[in-house]
Amino acid sequence: MFTWLPLEATAAESANAASSCKLLKVGTLPLQMDGNVVLVKSVVNGKPAYFRVVTGSNVSVISVQALAQLGQTTRTKVLAPEYFSLDWITLDSLDLGDWAAKDVRILSGPYGTLSDDYEVVGLLGMDILGKFDVEFDVAHGKIVLYQPQGCETAELAYWSNSYSLAEMAPDPAPRAHIRLFATLNGQQVPAQLASGVSISHLDEALARKLGAEVIPPPDDAAQDPLRGPVAMLDTLALGDEAVRHAKLRIGNLYKQASVWRGQLQNTSYDKDHVPLYLGVDFLKSHRLYVAFSQRKVYFTYEGGAIFQTVGPSLTSGREIDSISDMSVARK
Repeated sequence: MFTWLPLEATAAESANAASSCKLLKVGTLPLQMDGNVVLVKSVVNGKPAYFRVVTGSNVSVISVQALAQLGQTTRTKVLAPEYFSLDWITLDSLDLGDWAAKDVRILSGPYGTLSDDYEVVGLLGMDILGKFDVEFDVAHGKIVLYQPQGCETAELAYWSNSYSLAEMAPDPAPRAHIRLFATLNGQQVPAQLASGVSISHLDEALARKLGAEVIPPPDDAAQDPLRGPVAMLDTLALGDEAVRHAKLRIGNLYKQASVWRGQLQNTSYDKDHVPLYLGVDFLKSHRLYVAFSQRKVYFTYEGGAIFQTVGPSLTSGREIDSISDMSVARK
């Protein structure tokens, strides 16, 4: 748990929202893009650092290797989930842009290098982001946190009069993931906004079941981890936005998650797994307002490729959302 320090009253009222609706800006988190890796500039215990934004994790984690350089030596209760051991620690302070908190309880874990070019000390998860409505504005290099007041029926895409809207999918832990429904070749499936995944991926078994054309990589790229099989769908719709002839990288997403959890006997999707990850390519091409307060996602297309097909395979350990999708009991 933590105590966050609210900004002074700086209410931004949407022009197309109900007159009683106010979006209270809690903080603006400045982003640094490392290719298709989303980083947030931060200050931990008074020392500058970066966190990787990982919306697939319901907890934030700091690298045990970084604790000493951040002046953090105290660890408390050890947590031992099935993946690996984690320790609870309490940071004296954590600043993410102009969002500031004291006595931040966070997990420390054995993460190695999280970026090739930046001092990334950990993962920023939904235990912090999910407490607020969240705007992802990668084009302008920021994530903005809001506390809406009186906005239950308001339209919250305040930056545009024309936007797409998608209902959030049911989730046993409603603020632990960002899940919505997609319609692929006419069939509705759950999708997850996965900022820890560089490019969007679709489960191969589902792609074939939907009759998608599967295009293998070129012969000369068969061993290239940046190239892999691609599925071409007739249509892919997210809320009001539809893409015809959408091409998506494919992989055996459920098997990867099962291997990670040591549960190879599972053969069907359950509440912990989704067959479509919307990665950083989707985030870069859209501006989104994730309204946990309404269980809706507002978004506008900002330009560029919606889905990239060349990028790291999901077998990479750096594709955090897909192989860990961490769900740890919070303290």
